[in-house]
Amino acid sequence: MIAEIAQVYLAAVENDSGFILALFGIVIIAVLVWRSLAPRLVEYHRWPFLSRWIGRAVLVGFIAVGLYLAYQRASLVDDAYITFRYAKNFVAGHGLVFNPGEYVEGYTNFLWTLLLALAVKITSIDIQLLALVFGALCFVGNLLLTARFGQRLSATRQPHLYLPIAAMLLAVQFTFYSYATTGLETGLACLSVLAGAYVLAMHQHWKGTLAAGVLLIVATITRPDHGLFYLVGGLTVFFRVFLLILRRRRQGLSAMWRAGINQVVAYAGAFLMYAGYLAWKLAYYGAILPNTFYAKSADQFYFSQGLVYALTFFLGSHFWLVTLMFLVWLFIPAKTDEDKSFKVFLTGSFVIYGFYVLKVGGDFMYGRFFVTLMPLLLLAAENLLYVMADIVREKKRLIVFLVAAGLLIGTANGVHLIEPNHIRWKIAEEETVYPVVSFSPLKIRHGSFRQGKIVRQAFTENGLRPVIATCGGLGMIGYISELPLVDLCGLTDATIARQQADRNRRPGHEKWGKVDYLRKRDVRFVRMPVHPRRYRHLTKLKLKRYPHNRWFILSYDRELMRRLAQESRKVEFLDFEQYLDEYIADIDKRTKEEVKRDFKWFKRYYFQYNNDRKRRKAINAYLEEPDTEATKQNQ
Repeated sequence: MIAEIAQVYLAAVENDSGFILALFGIVIIAVLVWRSLAPRLVEYHRWPFLSRWIGRAVLVGFIAVGLYLAYQRASLVDDAYITFRYAKNFVAGHGLVFNPGEYVEGYTNFLWTLLLALAVKITSIDIQLLALVFGALCFVGNLLLTARFGQRLSATRQPHLYLPIAAMLLAVQFTFYSYATTGLETGLACLSVLAGAYVLAMHQHWKGTLAAGVLLIVATITRPDHGLFYLVGGLTVFFRVFLLILRRRRQGLSAMWRAGINQVVAYAGAFLMYAGYLAWKLAYYGAILPNTFYAKSADQFYFSQGLVYALTFFLGSHFWLVTLMFLVWLFIPAKTDEDKSFKVFLTGSFVIYGFYVLKVGGDFMYGRFFVTLMPLLLLAAENLLYVMADIVREKKRLIVFLVAAGLLIGTANGVHLIEPNHIRWKIAEEETVYPVVSFSPLKIRHGSFRQGKIVRQAFTENGLRPVIATCGGLGMIGYISELPLVDLCGLTDATIARQQADRNRRPGHEKWGKVDYLRKRDVRFVRMPVHPRRYRHLTKLKLKRYPHNRWFILSYDRELMRRLAQESRKVEFLDFEQYLDEYIADIDKRTKEEVKRDFKWFKRYYFQYNNDRKRRKAINAYLEEPDTEATKQNQ
């Protein structure tokens, strides 16, 4: 598989070679023009003012381009609709639940869910549009903060010359701008970590350390696995104050406190906020870990898929170039305490968080787990560029700058290893699967979006509320239909989440609900074939005007089906009562073995849920067997 990925990558690079060469040409021309103009600007003492505003103008231009690209690639993925349903139930007074009355933490973005819910409560704006707007704002925030961070890191190297190269490249990197409009918490989690790293590096006193700890706890509450960045932040604080504290140990506790113990205490104090959150979760859900931890088997090792996930991202985004530059940057001595802190934080994040991604097998969404690392790695590569321009002799500086800038510019956009709307290596570019085709009214070009509307029209709008079950389209169908729903993959179901994982399935979709469990949950309709092949044609629930149907009746409740037939024109199904009458009328044409086999299935599908003694008795009479079920009911 690794060889296949490499082969696909090389073919994609070859196809895009013209575009890549054009980018290199633009870089060469830009650097030559820059070099020729800079001496004249310095001569007229205009450089500090112009450099500042030129950098800002370029950044604004790239932000505009990035927003346009994000708009062109706008999407709302199915997982976002899981969050929307939790938020919708919260606003409606049911609590943070997927199904009212079932307290299962089936989301992994508490803060994002809460922000959307509060925004809906205050503004009454459609939560789908709010998610798109909030995602775009986080995208812009990440770019602005990346530019500010980069400027502070390079201030000691090039005080009068700074272009926000990292932010510029981030704005046009398709992996990054794709997650600006998915409706997911990815952008907010990235912004929280980036802000935490910035404050941690640039404000090295107890107040700054406390603020950094709070920001990284915010990231943790936004995404639980981002608690690893809080851990890395703690290690960073420890490494930078440990020697200072040792040196002051003979001067007494007061001196040691001022030397760094106050920073350690302040950073640890931020954890109190998270401890309060965990206490609430334990009281509310009865568990500290989210249900998705079990559904995705995050406690198990899945390095083979994790390696595939990492390889597709670092090749497809060309971030293997950035990683090489990051490794070179590590070995260049840091000039300031700010540089040292950032190096410790980024190195720890790359190793610890990267190991976590490999361990859990990554994700089924291309590149999503690496989005948080992208601005940090680009900042390291950008800083290397300015460091090299500072230490290399004048005659060779231009060559070095061109080579390094060329490597960086090679990361712009990237290549697509996975075809749009396809799954490959158990991964998909999910934003191509759920594109937004209209903003007013909001429409998603995906079958689950259409099915959700049909199911809502067929059941909810007619006052029918049967329990349904699905895995694919869980979020969209659940949010739009508002019906009680059992998640076949276990993300919102505690029982299924604790089943054994099937590693042949996509990450996050490795659990599957058993039919017996669905019957216990009183499920009536399920979006997968659940009956033996010979009976499936009897159980199909056809959604009108939707050709790719996979809905089936799990158990035939005749009262419900009669009402559905009378009140809804959106679905078609076989009238099983009529089928039984025809079956009984022609029962003599069948062998007893055949009727026994069919009757066994009829019981599970129909008779178990309906008190139909007449038809049961007719079949028992043919089989010359006592009607034990009728006897039990009489008793």
